[in-house]
Amino acid sequence: MYNPMEEAIPGDAMAQIRAFVKDLAFGAANGMWSPEIRVNRTIRGGDWSYTAGKDFPKLLEKWGDQIPYVGLLVSFDYLNVMEATPQGNLYTLTPKAFALLEQASPASIFISYSRKESSAFALLLLARLKAVGLDPFLDLKDLNPGDEWEDRLRNEVASRQHFICLIGPTTLESPHVQHEIAWAMDAGTRTIPIWHNGFVYNDGDSEDETLRRFLRSNAIVVERENAKAYEGAILELLNYFGFTP
Repeated sequence: MYNPMEEAIPGDAMAQIRAFVKDLAFGAANGMWSPEIRVNRTIRGGDWSYTAGKDFPKLLEKWGDQIPYVGLLVSFDYLNVMEATPQGNLYTLTPKAFALLEQASPASIFISYSRKESSAFALLLLARLKAVGLDPFLDLKDLNPGDEWEDRLRNEVASRQHFICLIGPTTLESPHVQHEIAWAMDAGTRTIPIWHNGFVYNDGDSEDETLRRFLRSNAIVVERENAKAYEGAILELLNYFGFTP
């Protein structure tokens, strides 16, 4: 049985709210606890002190101090106040909260890019994917090559459903990008090249067969270097993931 509580906590704040409510709704729907939750006024978000249901501590163990502020859950209509007292409030999960269980988990995406070539585009893409509730990963830190660095990124690439690579004229000169492409191809991840900054590929440009197979994938192309063309490429990508702005 699918259990959202086994999923990792997302990094985006809005995604965290949805994920926490989804965990609450899953537990209530499966008889782990009541849909009525008492929150005491002892810490920032209240102390989620509901005691019935043996699995509730597992939820607290997962979320720790990352539990979203209870007022946000009310604001987004995931909780209704049933009883208010000076000591705390009693809430109940709303139909909107249970509706989250009908939604598929967001697509997980690894964004590969060259800082020299595509930093601004990568950050824009990261923001747009997060804004629609997808789960993108972008390496924003300046990490030195090494076993720990490679293992971490290799695991990220292999564990994600989709691999997007932003490719400009000098991107494929980066050994880091070449490694990430190879890892994605080895893992059988769905790959989406996005060409920009005037990148053009000819089949004889590389002797690396893995790289050639990747570049033969159906690419999204930024036709011109202007805001409208970049927006068009992003909309094409969002359409691929089922979002029509």
